[in-house]
Amino acid sequence: MCPFYCCKSKPYLTAGLGAARVNFDDLRLAGDNTRYSEHETVFAYQVGVGVAAPISPGVKLDARYRHFATADFRLDDGFDTHFASNSLLLGLRVSL
Repeated sequence: MCPFYCCKSKPYLTAGLGAARVNFDDLRLAGDNTRYSEHETVFAYQVGVGVAAPISPGVKLDARYRHFATADFRLDDGFDTHFASNSLLLGLRVSL
């Protein structure tokens, strides 16, 4: 049995389904003078994996990776695209 708090780390998975509101006005991409505007609600999802490691009684260090993405949507010029992001998150959990 490990006497240190860090040996008691607990991994976890996260997942979610829902909707995302895509909303931007007069967006211009590099090398393109076209201005894009979009206001649409689309399907979205996120998945992730993390680990919570106790660092003292009642305090855990939380490290997490998250991928977020939306379904394709059509811009005013007929181009289909989507949003996606990857995040690394680090935080503390404190028991009250």
